[in-house]
Amino acid sequence: DDILSDAVKALNDVSKTELHADQLARDYINGQADLQEVMAAQAKASLKIQYAVTTVNAVVNTFKELTQMQV
Repeated sequence: DDILSDAVKALNDVSKTELHADQLARDYINGQADLQEVMAAQAKASLKIQYAVTTVNAVVNTFKELTQMQV
């Protein structure tokens, strides 16, 4: 696997985690899920999103630094 496909897989995982948390919230509203489960899923999704944003920002900053280097 190359780096790009790994990044796409990671972002897909973040998306799936967020969708799962959203589904649990809807289930809770309909009385089909426990609040504790919803809160845990929301926290997990939030952490994954924060990590993904931090990682993307670091990659962009590194790319900018590399493109500005004198050769």
